[in-house]
Amino acid sequence: MLLYKRQSPAHALHSDFLLEHTRGFIAGEADAQPDGREQLRRIAVRELESHDPRTVAWSLICLGVVGLPEDLPMAERFVAHPSDLIQRSALTCQFELKRMKRD
Repeated sequence: MLLYKRQSPAHALHSDFLLEHTRGFIAGEADAQPDGREQLRRIAVRELESHDPRTVAWSLICLGVVGLPEDLPMAERFVAHPSDLIQRSALTCQFELKRMKRD
């Protein structure tokens, strides 16, 4: 999982490492419950309407892990958001959903 932003190679490696573990944690928790991925997907989609930028950002990250390729338009609408945190999370989500579509 990549977090899109211009950054130094060392920072990019650290970010990739951190996000890989975040993806593993989210997937592990979702997979521990029956229909956990679908439940988390529904919650993430609902929380995209939150007024808290951190909630929206985490919802996008979760959607990048448990979402479906058809969720791509939901992520794309946040790419130009005024919050840098939300923009980066949206780009990450967008990348992950497009990757799922190719696989």
